[in-house]
Amino acid sequence: MGPLLRDNIAAVVLVVMLVPAGCRRAVDNASGGAQAGNAPVLTLISPEALKWTRDEAVAALPDPATMLSAAVRLVQLAELDTLLVPGTLDDQHVRRLSAVRLFEERWVLGLLSRSADDVLRAAVLIDADGTVQPIALGPAEELLQFHLAPDPDIFPHVAVLPEYVLIVPAKGEVIEAIVLESGAPAHFALQRRGRVRYMALQVESREVARYRWDAWEQMFLGPARDKLPDPPGGEFNIDLELSHALVPVGGIVPERQDNTPQHDADEEDEEPGAPAPRQPFGPV
Repeated sequence: MGPLLRDNIAAVVLVVMLVPAGCRRAVDNASGGAQAGNAPVLTLISPEALKWTRDEAVAALPDPATMLSAAVRLVQLAELDTLLVPGTLDDQHVRRLSAVRLFEERWVLGLLSRSADDVLRAAVLIDADGTVQPIALGPAEELLQFHLAPDPDIFPHVAVLPEYVLIVPAKGEVIEAIVLESGAPAHFALQRRGRVRYMALQVESREVARYRWDAWEQMFLGPARDKLPDPPGGEFNIDLELSHALVPVGGIVPERQDNTPQHDADEEDEEPGAPAPRQPFGPV
């Protein structure tokens, strides 16, 4: 699967203010502020940990006492241009980091959110073999919200961008569950009603569509197309070709069409090639 980030991500960044505009500036200040005065103080991660090889970091990853140090080191070794691990680390920045074990062989490293203790920013996935999988880079990284699930069997871990709901499985690449076609002045957000979680499509703070999770089917259920309130008016559309975990329910139901592909008997069937690996959202 090729890159799916829309060309208008810059417009989304301006229109949908899911993350404070000063997020990147705050991180830069946290990591670089010490350079203007005294030398940066780093006591929360040992100097030895920052010299670990990949194998040493992988061995330290399962231990809660060394999990954060191992995750930071693996991101360093991956040489990612990310908010998580700037060139100069200090205790002020490390206190904002959190490493969480999601599954037996998968962890997440992210920045703690001020809004909720189960939300991480700018998160990356780390597998048991040391592979680091960025979910988003560049401007999209600042918008990313990673929601930790209390019980993934009931509701999955999800990474949310304005136009995307991504499911984080126990292994493999993230799954593009619901993808909003670009152009609609709306964005996705995780909502709670008591202990029940669901994905909402919102215009500013107004909920215009709801997508509930069917744990049995492992799919979201919700409208693929519907009208938007006035203002702004118009309608939204979900890209069903790219939405791999959505069963359309409700909304505007399109007319049934015969989508049976026409096959020329003289044409030879071609073997489909292997799908390309998913690229992180944002510039690579």
